[in-house]
Amino acid sequence: MFKLRLTRPVLHFLIINCLFFLTYKVRFWTDFIPGVQLPIPFINATELIIFSIIASAGFIGIGIIKDFYCLNKRVINHFQTFSKVWIYWFISITFLSYFGQGFIFFFGISRFILIFTGFLTYVVLFFFDQGRRALEY
Repeated sequence: MFKLRLTRPVLHFLIINCLFFLTYKVRFWTDFIPGVQLPIPFINATELIIFSIIASAGFIGIGIIKDFYCLNKRVINHFQTFSKVWIYWFISITFLSYFGQGFIFFFGISRFILIFTGFLTYVVLFFFDQGRRALEY
């Protein structure tokens, strides 16, 4: 049980980074409007990797501050705690991407990638945690 709780932040870190990579690939291979190819601005992969690592570490940091990653007891009110952590995380990465454009991230972070990764993170991590909690108890 302790090992499951100890590996949860590491797995969350990896899942968030994989979701950033997935939305990066989806952004290049799909159209916003089916059948209409809109011009795609340049998305720097190196900046996106750095941003995804910062965002993943931020999610883990906010989760630690909000007692989402307790190692000695079960998380009480899991859905509410997870939702609070996700909202704080999404607001913080949105501020980082918008206010960091031009000097921290020279090419900027795609809004499509940011919004879809945020939504996918909420859904995927919620169902992942539900499965892990079922194994835990």
